[in-house]
Amino acid sequence: MKKLVVSVPIAAVALGLVFASTASVIANGVVHSVHVGGPDLCEALNLPLGCDMNFSLTANEFSDGSVNGRWTDIINNGPGTTPLNIIVAVDCLHVVGNAAWVAGEIVGPDLAELRVGTRVVDIGVSANDMPDGISFTNVFSGDCHDAPSFPLFRYFQGQVTIR
Repeated sequence: MKKLVVSVPIAAVALGLVFASTASVIANGVVHSVHVGGPDLCEALNLPLGCDMNFSLTANEFSDGSVNGRWTDIINNGPGTTPLNIIVAVDCLHVVGNAAWVAGEIVGPDLAELRVGTRVVDIGVSANDMPDGISFTNVFSGDCHDAPSFPLFRYFQGQVTIR
């Protein structure tokens, strides 16, 4: 049977690195996170399911105030047209209770460099709860911390989670 011998100075340095690393993660931990996923607003607009393609969003705000995330909206413009596909680099997140405002710049492939914003509301966690709410992707040049009153629509086929 082999014995493991660890010197006190080496153990102290190892523990110090673990605690320093943990403190760094805690110091810059996630303060708020928003996740949205599902098809778009067809049912809320009394249109057939699948009329619009996809809406997904992930945004995180860290304790140092920085924000990052990604938001995708594939917008069907009607029969015989090519859907718009926008990907947004999220740089603004404002959370109040169960509501969040998100903004960022479209990085492509369509409508690149436009600034857009949206609002989402987390109402329930299951199909038995009231549906969550989302707004359209809105051209928006302001600050999401101003909590713009983007109209909300019931999000029957998707899920919003705000923490």
